[in-house]
This record gives sequence, C-alpha cells and structure tokens, in this order.
Amino acid sequence: MKKFLSVISIILLVILIMTGCGNGGLEKKLATSWYFADDDSPIFSLYTDGTCTIPGEYGTGTWALVNDNQLKVTSYYGESLVLTIESINNGVMTVQVDGETGKLYDSPQ
Repeated sequence: MKKFLSVISIILLVILIMTGCGNGGLEKKLATSWYFADDDSPIFSLYTDGTCTIPGEYGTGTWALVNDNQLKVTSYYGESLVLTIESINNGVMTVQVDGETGKLYDSPQ
C-alpha cells in the first residue's frame, strides 16, 4: 500500500510540474499592451483576468489562448480576431493572421 501511494504521489508531482511548465508562462507574457511598430497607441491591452481593452472599441472585451498557440481577442460586441503566435521573444510577438505574418511589440517602438 505504501508503494502504491508513493507511485501515485510521484505521478501527481509530475503532473503538477508539467502543468506549471505549460502555457501559464505564455499567458503571462501575453498580458500586456501590444503595439505596431512606429505607433504610440496600443492595438489592444490584455489583462491577467482574461479581459482586454481595444482602443476605439466600446467596453471591455476578452482574450484567451486557444490550441496552445492562438490568441483569440474578442470585442465587447463579440467580434473576434484570432492571431496564430509563431514566437514571443524579448517583447516581440511574431503572429500570423490570414496568411500574413507580422510583429507586435510590448512597448512603443
């Protein structure tokens, strides 16, 4: 019985470690304001509680990480934009939308 409990404990520990190494880090990296190059106003601001603001749009929207690499941003009215995240390095997010690749920055450039 002790051996069985030890095995279960180890399995639970591995699961917890794997969960901690999952997309929680990516979600934390996403929770900031994102800008186009040469623009002082963010295109959207993402918050840790899953809400977002989009300049020029009414109210508060939502955002979520979908399929481990897609950022879905939804306006107050339910209009959504899905960005496929190719990478996030040093405050630069490379994304793909409708076959076009672009870069977003976590601070004005």
